[in-house]
Amino acid sequence: MKQKINSTAVSFLMALCILGLVVSVFVLMSSNRDTDAASTDPSTTAPAPRTAADSKAEPVTASAAPTTQKPTQETTTHDGESNQAEKEAVALNAVQAMTTWTPGKDLNTTAGEMRARQYMTAERAKEVVVPVRGATDEGWLEAIHSNSTSVPTVELDPNSEGPRVGTWITVRASWTWKTPEGTETSGGLRVYYLTLSEKAPYLITDYTYEDLSTQQEVN
Repeated sequence: MKQKINSTAVSFLMALCILGLVVSVFVLMSSNRDTDAASTDPSTTAPAPRTAADSKAEPVTASAAPTTQKPTQETTTHDGESNQAEKEAVALNAVQAMTTWTPGKDLNTTAGEMRARQYMTAERAKEVVVPVRGATDEGWLEAIHSNSTSVPTVELDPNSEGPRVGTWITVRASWTWKTPEGTETSGGLRVYYLTLSEKAPYLITDYTYEDLSTQQEVN
């Protein structure tokens, strides 16, 4: 009887072992199928690494290079005209000062040139020296007696046939004598020839004039 029981127990244990082996094989096969399905699913596939060739293949948009506008001939011409206009304005203002006198206070006409030194270069201004002797011409003496002041009219005179043409700026100046009461009498006429510096600020580098009343050129 005891031998029969042992035989039955052994058979039962062997059956359990076989059953366990079958279950293990089944579980292993199921696991392999799940792994295969996951490896073929496109949603779980990792993107391929980026290579240098891929980067070169992509188009690159370049930013537009800044453009520099070249000055036109018209702009250059306008600048030249503007510079000339500024020079002419300086010349006119200077001659206006040079021909404004009050003989009762000024020793001679050089006093006007002294007041115009602000329009000259330092070198040219140093050359202006007031003579010791006073003016003795008749018109000047009459202006002293009547306490008159000159009233100049200045204008550009590009068509002048004087000795200083070309690069010189020519200014014609005429004046009358005016008393404190407002009475005016005839004065005189001069033509000034002036050169100015090439760069701003534009200043007179040299000048001379011709006194048309006496037909004498004065440096």
